[in-house]
Amino acid sequence: MPHITKKYNFIAEFFDIDSMGVMWHGNYVRYMEAARCRFLDEVGFSYLKMKEAGFALPVVKLDCKYIAPIEFNKQFCIEVELLEFECFFRLGYRFVNMNGARLCQAHTSQVAILLESKETCLYLPSEFRESLSAFINHAK
Repeated sequence: MPHITKKYNFIAEFFDIDSMGVMWHGNYVRYMEAARCRFLDEVGFSYLKMKEAGFALPVVKLDCKYIAPIEFNKQFCIEVELLEFECFFRLGYRFVNMNGARLCQAHTSQVAILLESKETCLYLPSEFRESLSAFINHAK
């Protein structure tokens, strides 16, 4: 599969910070979700479009390695990399500061479920895979 990476900038807000003056570890997941939503919007298949198509993509696995802290009001970038989209929708996330130093590295795996029956799909829905393929071909 071709290497597809998109970059999204954020700023650590006051409400993200814990008593040690750094971003609380659980908030990294919130930023991963925000970056994933932006990525899906670029693909042209938002979570709202998924819902209209009758499926959802719950996260079934999350791996996260914290490398260096993010402090209040500091800008950072999340580089989102598409890793797989057949049975699983897998993304890699690399948090970096504005100088490119690595702050955190993570991966999520998601599977498709049918909203009406809550049945897990063996493969991602074809319309979603087709949108991802078109996005990849356009990015070449």
